[in-house]
Amino acid sequence: LYLPATSLTAGESASDLMETEFVDGGKITIKLSAGEHQISESGDNTIRVYWRVDDEHDLNAVDAVTDVDGSTAEIELDGPSKHFETMIKVPRNSDLSIKLSAGELSVNDVEGSKDIRIRAGELSIEVGDTDDYAHVEGSLWAGDINAGPFGQAESGLFRSIEWHGDGQHELKFKLYAGDVTLYKGDAEN
Repeated sequence: LYLPATSLTAGESASDLMETEFVDGGKITIKLSAGEHQISESGDNTIRVYWRVDDEHDLNAVDAVTDVDGSTAEIELDGPSKHFETMIKVPRNSDLSIKLSAGELSVNDVEGSKDIRIRAGELSIEVGDTDDYAHVEGSLWAGDINAGPFGQAESGLFRSIEWHGDGQHELKFKLYAGDVTLYKGDAEN
């Protein structure tokens, strides 16, 4: 389902939305082009993908596809090289596999396993309760890792962390260059 962007005057930002029914507890693969991206809970069994660009003429440069097959979904978002922002809302209990070419990515209030690959940028993940995780593993070629909830922090070249617990979810991330922050969330800080 595509909803048209609101009417804007030239030079103003423009946005659009795509919605797809899904299931709670499914697996979602997300491929993102460079930009600023937020992924969070939708509050129901719907995937909602919002995007915004600085100029309404750049809306034509956005290629957004969501494909659902049972309990798996694929989302691909490709946008202009400048000022491309997205917000993706998914069912709370979703396993996520995310690839981002470059930019900023934040994942908030989504339970489930996560496998995140970014070439360069900033990654922020709300991990919630550390007891939910069986394995946490992450690495980057250059930058900082702040994994406070798991009692680890690394800075410099060729950095990595690893942690084991008794939960059921896995968290994996890999960046070539950038900064990673893992945090519990506002209610648990």
